[in-house]
Amino acid sequence: MALSGAEVRQLEHLRIRANHARPQASWVGARTARLRGVGTEFHDYRPYQPGDDPRRIDWTIHARLRQLVVRVPRADAHLVVHLLVDISRSMGVGVPSKLDVAARLAEALACVALARRDVAGLAVFDRGVRTLAAPRSGGWQARRLTTLLDALT
Repeated sequence: MALSGAEVRQLEHLRIRANHARPQASWVGARTARLRGVGTEFHDYRPYQPGDDPRRIDWTIHARLRQLVVRVPRADAHLVVHLLVDISRSMGVGVPSKLDVAARLAEALACVALARRDVAGLAVFDRGVRTLAAPRSGGWQARRLTTLLDALT
């Protein structure tokens, strides 16, 4: 039972908050980590070292203090969302079943994460892992997770 288009549009306005997010150099995101790295927001200065990109030198400080310093940006960070869905027999209880509710909730969380360019993955288990979808981003991953979640019994 996949989410409707209206439900997906409502979920795209939500955001998953986390206290810590790991930096991913290959993506440009809305979250910032407390680490130095690649990004656009200023974080700190450090002394120039041979091999540094000359475009990062702050020439105003050089003009005032005669020291070469480099601007260090704050790292962009993305969440890695791991969705775990239990498919043991106890999940068949209730109307709707706990499994149906868990699958819809997992799909909603994946939709929220992927809409914010975060990455989401899925593990379906009972006594062992039955299905594993590695964390990825993008529309293809959203369709893949929806297909896997709709097939749960």
